[in-house]
Amino acid sequence: MVANGRKKRVYSGKYPFSGLLFCGSCGDIFSRVVWNIHGRKQVIWQCNHKFDGQKCATPTLTEDEIKE
Repeated sequence: MVANGRKKRVYSGKYPFSGLLFCGSCGDIFSRVVWNIHGRKQVIWQCNHKFDGQKCATPTLTEDEIKE
């Protein structure tokens, strides 16, 4: 499905911030990613355009930063 020239993304709403965070640079939605850093898991949220060829410059946010 395409909306405004972009593929429409569908999120389940499984996590508290799903569908609520949007990129300030490109306007795309943020998605939740779990990083495994030396055996320690960290939940981050990042712009969906961060790694799909458009290289959005918006930084990733940890879930703790968002909760604050």
